[in-house]
Amino acid sequence: TQPDRKLRAKALAKEYGIGGHSHDYLDGSSGFVNHDGKGLEFDRYPDHQKITLKWAQVEKYIDLMIQSDRYLTDKEKEHYSPPAPVSAKPDGALTHAKNLIREFCQEEYDSEPDFSDL
Repeated sequence: TQPDRKLRAKALAKEYGIGGHSHDYLDGSSGFVNHDGKGLEFDRYPDHQKITLKWAQVEKYIDLMIQSDRYLTDKEKEHYSPPAPVSAKPDGALTHAKNLIREFCQEEYDSEPDFSDL
């Protein structure tokens, strides 16, 4: 649901983290898939053919798959529930927390808190 492509790419990098695993490709060959802050690296055996996709490329490909309804299988779609839309309006709990912090800062430091970078 994130409209900003760069933020989606950053979220993918964060979600994957650093790691990797062995992989069996559709043509029957095998190899490894590694991931880090730079992107996904596919290493295919026996010829060690390496392909690296930056996270922006991965995001673009996933977006294309979602738009063309090829990202989830029918079975996966049965168990999928879309995320709740993100609201730009502060909720009651956030407003209450800000008020408590504001009161504390006034009493303890006689100053206003800085909420510019939550």
